[in-house]
Amino acid sequence: MAKERFVRLLPGHRDHVWSYDFMQVRTHDGRAIRLLTLIDE
Repeated sequence: MAKERFVRLLPGHRDHVWSYDFMQVRTHDGRAIRLLTLIDE
């Protein structure tokens, strides 16, 4: 059984913890759409 190597902090107040992810999709005609999604947890 592996031990966790980090401590996960829970958000204490607004703007304390943010998550982000880059996403890319292609339209039906082949053009790329790139998005940066942000979440205030």
